[in-house]
This record gives sequence, C-alpha cells and structure tokens, in this order.
Amino acid sequence: MLNKRENFKNIASETLSVINDGYYINKSNEKIDIKTFTDRAIEGTELVCELKNEEGNKLNASLDKAELTVVNNATINAIIELRNSGISGNVIALNFASAKNPGGGFQSGANAQEESIARASSIYPCLIKYKEEFYEFHKEQKNPLYSDKMIYSKDVPIFRDDSGDFLSEPILCSFITSPAVNARVARERGINESEIREAMNIRIKKIIKLTLSKNPKAIVLGAFGCGVFGNNPADVAKIFCQQLKENISKLRDIKIVFAIYDRNMTIVNIFRKELEYFNSVI
Repeated sequence: MLNKRENFKNIASETLSVINDGYYINKSNEKIDIKTFTDRAIEGTELVCELKNEEGNKLNASLDKAELTVVNNATINAIIELRNSGISGNVIALNFASAKNPGGGFQSGANAQEESIARASSIYPCLIKYKEEFYEFHKEQKNPLYSDKMIYSKDVPIFRDDSGDFLSEPILCSFITSPAVNARVARERGINESEIREAMNIRIKKIIKLTLSKNPKAIVLGAFGCGVFGNNPADVAKIFCQQLKENISKLRDIKIVFAIYDRNMTIVNIFRKELEYFNSVI
C-alpha cells in the first residue's frame, strides 16, 4: 500500500499526463477534453509587477452585502462547492506560491495548498510560462521577504477534487499566484516582526487590488503563509480584514470564502475571530 507522499506523487504524475494528453476519463468512463481550456488559460496568464489605478467592477457597489465565511476545507474543494452552488462568472482563488518552484513540491509528493491546486488543475503550465521572470528571479534574489510579483491565470480548468478523484466535467477558476513572506527564515536572518508584517500588509493589499480589478463574483482566500512559512495567523487575518474593509464598496455582491484546511481548528478559529468584525460592519 502506498504512503500518502507516494500517492500524491503518482497523482501529480498522472495530472501532468492529463495536461499533456489534453483529456481525462471520468468515473462514467467518458472522455473529457481539457486541451482548449488549458491552452486558453496559458494564453491568458500574465505576470503582474505593477498595478494600474483601476476601480474594478463598479456594478458591485450595490445595496446588497458581501458574504464572508471561514470554512475548514481545502481550497480546491471550496472552489468546487462555489461552482456547484450556482456561482457563475469569475471565481478567483489565491494560490499560496512557492517563490522558487512552480507548483511547489507537488511532483515529489509534497502536500500543502499549492500542491493540492497543482495536482487538481492545469495551473502548472500556466506558471512555467514565467519561470525566468518569477521563479528564477526569486532564486537569485535570496530574500525571504520575496517580492510583490504575481501571476494571474484566468479560467484554469480544475478536473480533480482534493482527494484526487476526477470530476465529471472540469470547472474553471482563476488564480492569483503570490508568495507569502517566509517569516521563519526572515526571523533567522534578523528581520524584525514589524518589517515582516509590513511586507505582508503590502502584499495582501496588492493581491486584493488585483483581485478586484478582475471583476470577481467569488473570492477564495485563506491562511496565507501561516504554514511552514510561519506567519502569525492573527496578524494575517487582521491584514486581510483591514484590506477588505478598505475596499468594502467594491465587495458588494461578492462571496468571499476563507478556505483553511485545519484538522484541529486552531487557525480556523483564529480567522473566524478576527474576521467576525468584518461581517458586523458590512
């Protein structure tokens, strides 16, 4: 029997074969084409270094409230649930990126948020489009704060759920790929907490700004950088809350989901506590 890492490694290898072949066979033994979706996603992927002063979709500034929830779920499954609930239009999810390796360690069987996304979708060929400008740049930089560069990939096909099962048909989700500050390494190098928080504040501000410029109907966020990178969950939740409040008029009619896979609920509860104020003021 395969251990989890070997199983994830095999799923990743099969996913790359599906992307290369342009189709998969679903549980009903139907051949499902994804080539057109994948090609469009790669073509529509852009590297974002500077943000224009865009207002986003002003039609969202209605009398209806935004809806914010924190769920104990994997990002991929949260996206699938949004689509199954009838959400149409642009769904945008934040991909907690490795700054140095596209898809993180998904090909070697690692399992964090980005690896889950890479195993379940066609995001990998979108990311390697900017291997030099994004990944090699960060390798050469050797700075644990990384940078505010982002990769925006529109309408990436998702064809598996988080457990690796094929979907009956693919669903589409746009991704913003951004690296959180590697707070653990930053601390080891003597970078103080205020500098770490400020770097995260600026990064999240830009992530929200880019997200809103793409006219989303739903946004999937999460505990950005709160795993192996060691950022303080309460600090990250507060930053998200502040940045969302600053854009409150643009968030009307948009469903916001913080998807946090957390066996013991500790980080989920921290985010729920910090974000409950947001729901009280909208």
